[in-house]
Amino acid sequence: MALINTTTTGNYGTAYAGDSSGDLTIQKDGTTINKITSAPCFSAYQSTVQSIASGVWTKIQLQSKYFDTAGAFDATTNYRFQPTVPGYYQLNCVVQLQFFASLAASIYKNGNGTDYAVGVGQASIIYTTVPQSKLVYLNGSTDYVELYAYQASGSAVSTMAIDCAFSGSLARSL
Repeated sequence: MALINTTTTGNYGTAYAGDSSGDLTIQKDGTTINKITSAPCFSAYQSTVQSIASGVWTKIQLQSKYFDTAGAFDATTNYRFQPTVPGYYQLNCVVQLQFFASLAASIYKNGNGTDYAVGVGQASIIYTTVPQSKLVYLNGSTDYVELYAYQASGSAVSTMAIDCAFSGSLARSL
């Protein structure tokens, strides 16, 4: 661990940095006032087209990752992000269907879509897109988030695989 001393006038404390975890701890008078941890972040996308039934919320299966710095996104079974660092996470998603349809996307926390980032579709002639963004607190142990979609065309509609994506990063740890 490297010691960094301040040389400016006044009592600004001491910052410790450079441990093997990548964390930065800032102390004032021997008390930790801020700790910046190695920030978990991920970017996942759908690599296979998925059929979304009409009139029911459906979990979007994101089978591929651009990156996952903490191995916290499950792209094989549950298609969810479950970080081990508690804090506030900035989450972003987009869902796109291959058909003009009424579409909504939601970021569910712990399997519950209530009160979390529900967005309504932006339709064109041949497809419908819903982007969404939300800042969400995750406790670093049991909390997780997933991407869901709802469409109301009256019949099943397929996603535009690579155009369905979910990403997030730690905005502020505790």
